[in-house]
Parts: sequence; structure tokens; C-alpha cells
Amino acid sequence: MLLAVIGAFLGLKRAASPSDTPSDERIAEAESYDLLIQEGSLLIQREDYAQARKVFQKALAMNEDDCRAYYNLGLIIFAQVRAGLKNGEDNKEKLEEAARYFTSAIERKKDYASSYALRGLCLDFLEQKEKALEDYSNYLELTDDNDESTFKQHIQNRIQSLYGVSK
Repeated sequence: MLLAVIGAFLGLKRAASPSDTPSDERIAEAESYDLLIQEGSLLIQREDYAQARKVFQKALAMNEDDCRAYYNLGLIIFAQVRAGLKNGEDNKEKLEEAARYFTSAIERKKDYASSYALRGLCLDFLEQKEKALEDYSNYLELTDDNDESTFKQHIQNRIQSLYGVSK
């Protein structure tokens, strides 16, 4: 899932194969929470955010205690906000909504590194710099020291450029 986040953040797209495409029928028949999470993730990769949101809302109705539906709902909103930011749109309410979903994910899984990173980015865009720095720090503490991903490097660069702090 983090790869999807990185790709969405950096504007990379993954080509979907026909077997990746969840049908409306498969989604409607999905009885399993895990299947819904998988289907929703495929829809995010295809950038079908409206359908993905429906799938994750259904998953959330099935299981309010798992962090993944909250995280993915936040991810969908964040991806839409990123597109809007490029177009000069004011997305304060959407950023706040995405941050609330990431907070819900963190409340359910305290060591969910990606949720900290993305909530930090939301807070950063909302100019809540101290809270963003705290989330960035939590993300870095929770990730493997050997992780040299582009996303982790981006977070480290944000901390350095915005705050003059090196992590």
C-alpha cells in the first residue's frame, strides 16, 4: 500500500490489467472485509476514487475497528487534494477531513507509519507546522532505518527545508 501512496504522491501511475479491474458485481457481492480492502486498493490504483470511496465506506460499515478503511479513505481524499493543489484550489476542508481519517487509523494502530506521514503532509499544507513535524518524526521513527524509499527521502527533505531540522 505504501507503494501506492508514493506513486500517488509523486504522480506516478500504474497500468491496470483487466484482471485488476474490480467489477461492480464483485464489489456488491463482497462479504469479506479483506476482499473489500483489496478491491478498494485496486480502484485507488486506477484512480477511480468515487468507487473506491464507496468500497471503503462499505468496509468501514463492516468493521469500524480496523485501521485500513480509515487510512484508505484519507488516502483517497489526499490524492484528490493533491490534484486540486496543482490547480490552485483551496482544499482546507478536504485536508482536515483526510487528517481526521488518518487520525482514526492511528487511533486503531499506533504504529501505522504511513498514516503519520500522510497526516503530517495534511497538517503541513494546513500550516500546522509543529503538529506536522511531530507526525513526520513519528513516521521516521516507525520506518526501517535501512528504508531508502523516495517517499521517506521526501519526508526527510520536508523536515529539513521547512524546519531546519535533520532526522
